[in-house]
Formats: sequence, structure tokens, C-alpha cells
Amino acid sequence: MHEVDYTSLETLERRMGEYGQGCGRVVDGVLHGEGANIIKRAVPGLINPSGRKWPGKTASIAGKPGGASRLSQDNGSLQVTVAARGRLGYLYFPDDGTSTRKHAGNQRFMLRGAESKQSDIIDRCIAGLVDDFNQ
Repeated sequence: MHEVDYTSLETLERRMGEYGQGCGRVVDGVLHGEGANIIKRAVPGLINPSGRKWPGKTASIAGKPGGASRLSQDNGSLQVTVAARGRLGYLYFPDDGTSTRKHAGNQRFMLRGAESKQSDIIDRCIAGLVDDFNQ
């Protein structure tokens, strides 16, 4: 399990304080744009393909071109939520990884994908604040 890097979060918090009013707009721009896309690209690689085929059904999004496009995002103030919408083939609880056959569960694909890219996204938020401040 990936650990939360509080050092980088503290750096982001300090930079937001230095930026002052309007910092949320800049961070939201990064989170809702490239941040969400980074997470969407990280998640499909964590989902193991079932290897099963059924008429009229699709297998998991793992390793498939466009797999990230099957994930959606909900934007909020200083947050973005990446989620699976609709059916993702053999997974009936996509984030959990629970399947109708083996009921593996507790996979937390979305959480693991987001956590694995946390530092990169925070660095991009900080860079966005610095760039915007210097303009």
C-alpha cells in the first residue's frame, strides 16, 4: 500500500498560503485537468484482466487502449473524484475488484491508482501556483 506523503502536502499548503487569494482556482485547474487524467491513466493498469469472454460483455479495462476513457471524474473545490461509471465487464464493484466468480474484493484500484500518482500531482499543483504567481 502506498503511503501518503505529508511532506509534499505540507509544501503545497505552504505554497498556497504564499500565493494567497485565488490559489484554489489554480490548484483546481491542475486537479480537474491533468491531475484527473494522470489518475485515470494509472488505474487501468492495476485491474487484472479476467481472461474470460462472454457474448455481449466486455472484459476488464486493463491494458486496453482507451481504458482510462471508461473512467469519469467529479470535480469539487480542491478535489477530484475518479470513478467507474456503468459496467466494467466482469467487475460488479470496480474499485473493490469484486467479481461474480471469485469475489476477490478489497483491491481498491482507484485509491491505489490515485495514491501512486500523488507526488506527481502535488508537484504539478505547486508548479502551477509558482508559474501563475510569476506571471
